[in-house]
Amino acid sequence: MNRLLIFLSLLFFAVQPAIAQQSPQAMFDEANTLLEEGNLSEAMSQYRSIFESGQESGALYLNMGITALRLDSMGIAKYYFLKAREFETTNQQAGQALEYVNAQFSRQSAILPKLPWDRAVEWINIVPGASGLFVIGFLLTLSGLILLYGCWFGSFRFSSLFPYMISLIIAGTLVGALAFYAA
Repeated sequence: MNRLLIFLSLLFFAVQPAIAQQSPQAMFDEANTLLEEGNLSEAMSQYRSIFESGQESGALYLNMGITALRLDSMGIAKYYFLKAREFETTNQQAGQALEYVNAQFSRQSAILPKLPWDRAVEWINIVPGASGLFVIGFLLTLSGLILLYGCWFGSFRFSSLFPYMISLIIAGTLVGALAFYAA
């Protein structure tokens, strides 16, 4: 009697993990039911647990892609559809799903803010305008040249005004050139 009881106890403990684990097909069917009911995150975790158990199939990847698509994860959906395309049984369905995902990608466009340079050029075109900017550049260059000619003819001391002359000429030339860019 003791031997029979020990044998049945060992048999029970040995078989219990096998009973507790579901077959991958049962888990897949349960995940499909969750997907149909709209429990998307639970369905995805169920599909992932099937995948982590070492099972791979085109239907698994296809359903994971559909679930990711419904979760609005386009990149993940595309990944799973590409994996499903590798299987002959789901090649055509995965191809159609990929076409749909790619069409959705083209519709998603982010509105990016303007770059600082574009905003600066827009401001230049609105506030001083290209002609106003050219006049400012011309006047700066002319001021630098007047100082240069004054130094040549002895009206000013060359050594004390040299940095100002060069700065005015360079700044005026750059502002004038910017006017041509903004136009």
